Amino acid sequence: MRLARPWSTSALLVGMAFWTLSALGGGPGLFLFRDGSGLGFDPELLVNTPFADFFAPGVILALLGVAGAVVTALLVRGLRARGRRDAPSPWQWYFALVVALGQLAWMVGEVALLWRPVAGLPGDQRELFHTFWWAFGAVSVVNLLLVFAQPTRRILGGPTR
Repeated sequence: MRLARPWSTSALLVGMAFWTLSALGGGPGLFLFRDGSGLGFDPELLVNTPFADFFAPGVILALLGVAGAVVTALLVRGLRARGRRDAPSPWQWYFALVVALGQLAWMVGEVALLWRPVAGLPGDQRELFHTFWWAFGAVSVVNLLLVFAQPTRRILGGPTR
């Protein structure tokens, strides 16, 4: 008898993949075009931030994308191989936890650093940022919560109690 795939782990797989694809698209768009032109951002957004241009944020976002791709691959591997391999290594779960925390930290940091500059944008641009923040903030929180789900911990080798 084949066991059903745990919905929580499948949902985490989808959430990580969504975040990862966005980060892998946005990160290079920022660090390759330091002035923000790759994504249509005005350099004035960074006025009261620790960043002089979009290079460092782009690198950080791209690294989060690469890390998210690794977690996504580990989840796919774990879901496919469940019951057919030795127990997974605990580093996998801890890595997934760090990546999920990193995603959430990115969203919190982006909102905190860009809230005032975005407030001064025209209404349609401001609403685009707010929608993006709500969507990716929600995905980040859900991803973090799903990392703690029992099936995910079991598949990735995390602590079970």
